[in-house]
Formats: sequence, structure tokens, C-alpha cells
Amino acid sequence: MGKEKIKQLLEDVFTDESSLAAKGVTFSELECWDSLHYVQLVVAVQATFGIELNSEQIQRITSLNGLLEVLKEHSVDL
Repeated sequence: MGKEKIKQLLEDVFTDESSLAAKGVTFSELECWDSLHYVQLVVAVQATFGIELNSEQIQRITSLNGLLEVLKEHSVDL
């Protein structure tokens, strides 16, 4: 269930490049990446999973792997 939520979240934030984001590419490598997408991603993660991220965790969300690590810290079922 968590993986489907992550897939949908990436599709919502990155639209055309969601498949690249899901393959381990760092988000900054995506053509669409900018500060607005970063904020949208952080807000979507918090809303989707009902968690609150601290600044250190937010800084680590630079790729799918980083996102997964942060979600594991919050005991999100992946």
C-alpha cells in the first residue's frame, strides 16, 4: 500500500518525469526540478503519510532512496 502511495505521489509532483524519479535518479537531475517542486514534494509526503518532517529529514529527500529512508524512520509501512 505504501509503495502505491509513493508512486502516486511522484506522479502528482513530477508528472512526465515520475518514472525517472522512481528509478533512483536524484530529483535535482530531473528537468522539472526546482524549489517549487521540492516544496510540493515535502508537503505531499507529509499530507499523504500523515507525518511531520524535521528540517534534517527534508534535506535528505533528494531521491527516492532518501525519501524511503525518511519514511522508514516514521515507521511508514512500505
